[in-house]
Amino acid sequence: MKAWLTPHRFLIIYSAALTVTLAGIVGAGIAFKDQKHRFSEVDVERLNIVEPDGTRRFAIARDQDRSVAFFLKDPEGRDRLVLRVTPEGTPLIEFMDESGRTIDRVAALTR
Repeated sequence: MKAWLTPHRFLIIYSAALTVTLAGIVGAGIAFKDQKHRFSEVDVERLNIVEPDGTRRFAIARDQDRSVAFFLKDPEGRDRLVLRVTPEGTPLIEFMDESGRTIDRVAALTR
């Protein structure tokens, strides 16, 4: 009488079980990928909005001079418009050229 579980049958069963397990993991990953997450509050130091290719288009951050700013970027990811509040509390709007230099600035009038 021959043994039921030969090495050949063991490999077939093992590979079938592994394939089913892997398909289940991949299927679960695809199912959860498209879900949206909702949060009532999130604490972050910087928020970047990026294109599918990774190019930054919008950022909310504390800048190097400790001001808080919204950075609006062109399709190449370069800063073009910055809405800023300085550490002293002065609101500013800055317009940038292609190289990132400020070409115009609008500040709130002080009283």
